[in-house]
This record gives sequence, structure tokens and C-alpha cells, in this order.
Amino acid sequence: MNTDYDDGLAWRTVLRKLRLISVAALILCGAGACHRQPPKDLLDEGVYLFNETRFEEAIPVLKKRLLDHPWDPGAHYYLGRSYLSIALHDPSKAYFVIAEGELKTALRFFIDGGRHSPIKRFSDVYFEVTCHLQISNVYLAQAAVLEGFGATRESIDELLQKIENENRAIRALVPESAEVKQYEEEIANIRNRLGIAPAPTRTV
Repeated sequence: MNTDYDDGLAWRTVLRKLRLISVAALILCGAGACHRQPPKDLLDEGVYLFNETRFEEAIPVLKKRLLDHPWDPGAHYYLGRSYLSIALHDPSKAYFVIAEGELKTALRFFIDGGRHSPIKRFSDVYFEVTCHLQISNVYLAQAAVLEGFGATRESIDELLQKIENENRAIRALVPESAEVKQYEEEIANIRNRLGIAPAPTRTV
């Protein structure tokens, strides 16, 4: 296995796409889709800093929020997204696992709490879908980095299968999800490059 990053463009292209997705979402925030008012509490402040792309500053604020509200899905969600955003720009930081854990915690607390969105501008379905989407982003970024390092095909395909599990969860909520189709294309591209056979089709 290679000890250094491969300078090939494929894995870098995947990370660049994920960064562009994040930037596009923040542009929408500037257009009024996201909360930009002065923060009322620690969660609002953390979200505000996240939307300002001040991810390093958002993390301690959101952690402080969780000290008093440990079951807040919204704080876990934005904490996970903050770690993921940093990792996408600097994969050498071991933040992917932390991001995955926070996003999965957000989803679990959301479900345990009766599936009520903790973010006012997000519908209940949208919050559940975006948790799955962000978890998929973690796995796709990890797969891209592992490809760049020359990791085994088995370790990469394990991550791709995790994305497919998230895809199934998203399709159960939004059957015609455009995002799922994009993930399927990326998965197919990676498998084709590495000579990995497609996973067997599963029926639900």
C-alpha cells in the first residue's frame, strides 16, 4: 500500500465535489435560506458560526451547548458537519470518525425524540434525510482518501456499501432523491476504477 497520497486526480476530484456541495449550501444561506440573525443561544451561535464557515470556532460553542443539552440532535448535527467540513479541506486531520459519530448521534436522538426536527427551518423529513446525506458524505470522503492512499479494494468497498445502506434509508423517505442518484454514480465510478464488482442488488 502506498505510504503517500497518490497525485492522481480521481480521489481529489471526489473531495472537491464534496467541498463544492458544502459551499453551495452556504451560498443558499446567504440568499436567506439559512438563519443569519444574531444568535439567541449557544445552538444559534454555533449554527451562525458554521454558516459563516468558521468551523473551528463553531465546535467549542456546540460542545458547550451539549454540556447542558446532551440530547440535542441539532447541536450534534452541526458539530458533525463542522468536523466534516474541516476534514474535507484537510484530510490529514482525523475528524471523519468524529463527524460520523456526531451525525449518527443526531439521527438517533432525532428518532428517539419522535422525529421532530430540532432546526426550525428544516422539516421533520428534511432533517432525517440530511442526516443520512451527511453520513454518506463522510463515507464517500473516507473512500476517496483511502483510494488516494492505495488502500485495499475491500476496505474501500466496505465504505461504499455503507453509502448504499444510507441510500436505502433516504429512498424510503424520498423515493426520487437526486442526491441518491449522484451517490450511485460516484460509487459506480470508484468501483469501475478499482475493478470492484457491483454489490448484489438488495430488495426491501
